[in-house]
Amino acid sequence: MENITIIIPVVEFNEELVSYTRKAIESVTPQGIDESKVLLIGPEKAIKGLSENNVGKKAAFILNNQDTDYCSQVNIAVKTVSTKYFSVLGFDDMYSKTWFKNVEKYTKHMPDYSIFMPIITSLDSKTKELSGRINEIIWAMSFSNERLS
Repeated sequence: MENITIIIPVVEFNEELVSYTRKAIESVTPQGIDESKVLLIGPEKAIKGLSENNVGKKAAFILNNQDTDYCSQVNIAVKTVSTKYFSVLGFDDMYSKTWFKNVEKYTKHMPDYSIFMPIITSLDSKTKELSGRINEIIWAMSFSNERLS
């Protein structure tokens, strides 16, 4: 998928941020998406920490020290997107190997649709066993002030 920007919002810097964000970015390139299509947004300390650790060498960075909560970071980044599509990837998440292959099929089959919300598979962080599946819209509601009507 070519005409897409991957937004990765970060909220604060810690040692886990470096390794998790590196893995998140590494999950983008097997999709046929160049790392230059990745947009990292966060407060200066987090962005500086990623840059100093060579995370996202080809990625674009947005410094945002004002509204640093997750939703605000996403909203600010979306305003800068110039591609037809964008996807939000949590810094501690990774795309499955077929995620964008499936999105391309959806967009060709259903060109009138402008949003696709896949099922998220959750793994227990300690045992790495499946802990559940959830639709992205329900997941997003867990941190958003907005509710579905």
